[in-house]
Amino acid sequence: MKTATFGQLVRELRKTTSDTQGNRWTRETLSKQIHLSVDQLGRLERGDRKYYDQQTLELLADAFKLTPIEQKEFFIAAAGINHEEHYNFANPGEQLNDLLNVLNTMWSPAMLVDAFQNIVAINKPYQDLFLVTDELLEISRQHPIIFNLLYVAYSNQLGIRDLLGPFWREIAIIQIHQFKRTTFHYQHLKYYRSLLRELYKLPLFDVDWYSSYRTPFNKYQHYIKYSYEHPAYGPLNYIGAVTTNSTIYGELQLIIYTPTDFPTTATFYQFAISDGRKVSRLSDWPVKPSTLI
Repeated sequence: MKTATFGQLVRELRKTTSDTQGNRWTRETLSKQIHLSVDQLGRLERGDRKYYDQQTLELLADAFKLTPIEQKEFFIAAAGINHEEHYNFANPGEQLNDLLNVLNTMWSPAMLVDAFQNIVAINKPYQDLFLVTDELLEISRQHPIIFNLLYVAYSNQLGIRDLLGPFWREIAIIQIHQFKRTTFHYQHLKYYRSLLRELYKLPLFDVDWYSSYRTPFNKYQHYIKYSYEHPAYGPLNYIGAVTTNSTIYGELQLIIYTPTDFPTTATFYQFAISDGRKVSRLSDWPVKPSTLI
């Protein structure tokens, strides 16, 4: 990340986090906390400061209440590693097509998710498992935020709470922490702020978002265990495993759902043989819409 971009990231973190009294950081209060002058912090936020000592970075991470996972991303950003240059060996369009082809070969439910936790594509078994209708797919093309994973989790209209039952809140909180990790380098972008504004409108999202700072999630899970009573298929037990693919536009995650008992295996087998293979695109990648709704 270039110094100017890192400065923008620090400024955005300052504006969106609070001190121990719950007050938003100002340049004056934060500069005292990290033992810099107001002018020095201003230069850092403008990208004029080319060197960051370890103590300053650690004090910033502490002031922003970053989890260990977020601290790792913060220190990587401060190191000046240019993400675009680091992954310029691969053509993003080819990477996407390769993953879509893999998705089309999967017999288990699977989806492709971008760094903002937008669902880029799903296969037909996924559509069957989560009861995604063709009508909802059509609506998503007009309102792309509908298939952001956090929007799916917290929206009252999409029915995921009824499908997962009480288990939905646990999954939603894990997804918040995943979102914070995968979008960490993009918090200064207009798209990120616009997306977050829309998510804040959803009931309980703001509660869980702010509680994530008080009860940090200190590990990056490569899988999530699901165990619940599905309204259409009965008891289901499976694992959602994540395969991460790095691109110049951030991560593309291929999430594959694998059954862990015989009844679930039988249900997934019916998905595989009933409707053939089909992949549905849900959101643009890497180009983001100028508006979310």
